[in-house]
Amino acid sequence: MRRPHPIDYYVGMTKYFLNLEACEGRVLRPKGFRVIELSEPSPGPSYVYLLLKEGIDTIHALREIRRRLGGKWYHLGLKDANGVTLQLLSSDVVSEGLQLRLRKGCLVLTPLGRGSINKARMWGNAFVIDLQCSKPHSLEGKVKVPGYFSYQRFGTARPVSHVVGKMILLERWEEAVEALLGEPTPWESEAARRVRLEYYSEGPRAYLRAPKFMDVERRVAFELLRGSSPKRALKKSGLTELFLHAYQSYLYNKRLSEFDDPCEGPEALPGPGAEGYEELLEEEGVTLELFKKFGLRAAPRRPCYETYVKSFARGDGRVTLIFKLPRGYYATSLLREIVRDPFAV
Repeated sequence: MRRPHPIDYYVGMTKYFLNLEACEGRVLRPKGFRVIELSEPSPGPSYVYLLLKEGIDTIHALREIRRRLGGKWYHLGLKDANGVTLQLLSSDVVSEGLQLRLRKGCLVLTPLGRGSINKARMWGNAFVIDLQCSKPHSLEGKVKVPGYFSYQRFGTARPVSHVVGKMILLERWEEAVEALLGEPTPWESEAARRVRLEYYSEGPRAYLRAPKFMDVERRVAFELLRGSSPKRALKKSGLTELFLHAYQSYLYNKRLSEFDDPCEGPEALPGPGAEGYEELLEEEGVTLELFKKFGLRAAPRRPCYETYVKSFARGDGRVTLIFKLPRGYYATSLLREIVRDPFAV
């Protein structure tokens, strides 16, 4: 059986749980990765919109919308850039909608009327996934999806969000900045690697030439150039909580990987009151007191979810999978079990 990719190990996903042979293929992104948010608006004074997008993630889509329409915009979940996704937004802004063609994608914003959105009325997401496999197989019926936090939580080409988070937790702010701005990986673009290497000789000035897609790094680097301390620069990014949660997710993945059956895994993230993490925390050199200091709680999480997968063989090695997952679960946690290549899911 194929061993997990080094990236999988790096983010704590050190095991495959399903007894499958790799399909030797890939997800046909972006058009073959379709996500429909399973939510409904509730009565309220605001306005609800339907966002259809491709080639842009939710955060950047909201920036584009705010830039043109102003106001505050709210969402229930972050949707992948490399796919076609449908989700609800809400705002106090009144608009007839918006259609944008972007450098690598597009978005369509359609007004639905008055109302509001909240997580209590979001069940999860439905997925329609097209695979191209040289060894096609039919995965159909009830499937246990492991509760791994998947690649999107950490960064696929450069999975370091959890490393930055650990350094923040330990209040080693300079090292957190080093992890974010330096440390090139062989999986990212040549332009990104070049900037990261130049950072070691030029410091944050190297990011004056950084490509626009490195927006988080640019934001932190520009704060440093304005004279901010590493701590202030990271806090100004507005992403310290995201980095801390990524580290919690990494620890959860490591703990889940210790089990043969994912459904027997941990039922909460590491934090005050969580059980079963003592040995792992000691190995990592962190304490629960640090989690408490940063307000990180032991949020409950089901270690696996049983879903029903419907499969359609379409000829020429193409297979379409249809399934649903609750909020907080990742389609790629299931797809990695089938494809067994982080760059093919």
